[in-house]
Amino acid sequence: LYERVEKITADISGGDVTLQTAQNFAFQQVCNKTNKLTNFLAYFADNTLRKDEGSLENNAELVNKIAKISKFLYSYDAFLKLYQKLLGLRILYDNFKNRET
Repeated sequence: LYERVEKITADISGGDVTLQTAQNFAFQQVCNKTNKLTNFLAYFADNTLRKDEGSLENNAELVNKIAKISKFLYSYDAFLKLYQKLLGLRILYDNFKNRET
């Protein structure tokens, strides 16, 4: 069994296009089963960017990771709308991290 897992892992990282396509399709199906991931992702991004710890490099890394996950969402517009609402609240209450003044 371990050898099979090793072979599948090697095929995925080795560039097997069919396997990568199947993996992306399966992940997309799981992501879009409900809207919970869309809401969770927006709240997670807002909450993480609101905290006072971390650096700007970590913020860029977080944005890249969220962008990679959000490309699998069917309801990307709902994600953007919720994130924009949360960003507006953050701006309204002046609740940013790494504020340079």
